[in-house]
Amino acid sequence: MNDPAPGHPPWILGRSASEPDLGTIQEVQVLGPYNSGTNLMFAYQRRLFDLPAAVHRLFGKHSLPPHYRWGGPGCLWSPGAPMPLKKISATTLLICMVRRPYFWALSTSRRSYGIAFLDRRRTFADRIRSRVRFQEVTYPNLIAVWNAYYRAYQRHLEPHQVLYVRLEDLVEEPHRLLASLGRHLPQQTGIDLDRVIEEVAGTPAKRHGGDCVFGEAAKQEYRAEMVARRIEAEDLTWINQHLDHEIRQRFAYPRAAGHGGETLGQGSSGPEPVEQASAGRPLS
Repeated sequence: MNDPAPGHPPWILGRSASEPDLGTIQEVQVLGPYNSGTNLMFAYQRRLFDLPAAVHRLFGKHSLPPHYRWGGPGCLWSPGAPMPLKKISATTLLICMVRRPYFWALSTSRRSYGIAFLDRRRTFADRIRSRVRFQEVTYPNLIAVWNAYYRAYQRHLEPHQVLYVRLEDLVEEPHRLLASLGRHLPQQTGIDLDRVIEEVAGTPAKRHGGDCVFGEAAKQEYRAEMVARRIEAEDLTWINQHLDHEIRQRFAYPRAAGHGGETLGQGSSGPEPVEQASAGRPLS
C-alpha cells in the first residue's frame, strides 16, 4: 500500500468510495483509544477470520504514537529508538477504531482507564476541562487526547496499511461492515455470520455508570441525535472550542451544536450541518 499523500482521505470501512488493494493479509493489529470499541472489533475478528489478531505484538493497542508501550506500564519506547512500526510487514493490516468525540469524552469521563485526571473532579463538565496525564504526557484537557490520537494515527500509521472502523457504524450495521471486511481477510470455514453477530452484538453495551442496554436500545445509545440529549449545550460549546474539527470531519462526524454563535476550535471549515443540543440534564 502506498504512502498517503498530504490531505489524502482515510480509508473508513463501509464509507470510503474506493478501497485499496491490500494483497494477502496474514495478521491484524487492532488499535484505538480506550472506550473506542477495540474489544468489540477484536471479538468479531477472532470469531470470523482465519488469521491471528496481534493485539499486543507490536505495541499496546491503546498506545499513542510515537510512544509505544512495550512489556507493561511504564515501558515506553524512546522517541529516538527504532519505532516498532518498522517491524510491520506488508501482510499486516492495522485496524484503528474511531468513536464520535462527544461520546468518547462522555465514556472516558466515567471510566478513564490509563488517563489520569489531574484536577481530581468528578462531574462530566469538570472532567472534560481537567488537565490529564496519559503515557508520560500532560494534556490541557480531555478533548486534547482525542485530538492527539487521530493526529498521531494520521502521521505515524497511515503510511502503513490502516483501516479505520467507526464504532457507531459497527454497532449500527455489523452485517454490512463485516461483509466488507471479509473481502480483505481470509474467513473461517463453516461460520454463520448472523449467529456470530447475534452472539457478539447481544452483549451489553458499556455505559460506565448507567444500566446495561441491549439490542436496539444499545444501537440508540450510539446514534448522533443522542449527543444533544446526553451533553448540555454549554459543555458542547466548550468541546467544540477545543476539538480538532479537521480530524472530526475526516471521519464524517457532524458537529454537535452548543450555544449559538460559538467559536469553533482549530480545523473548522465553516458552516456545516449540526446536531442541536437540548436543555435536558446530561449524564454525569
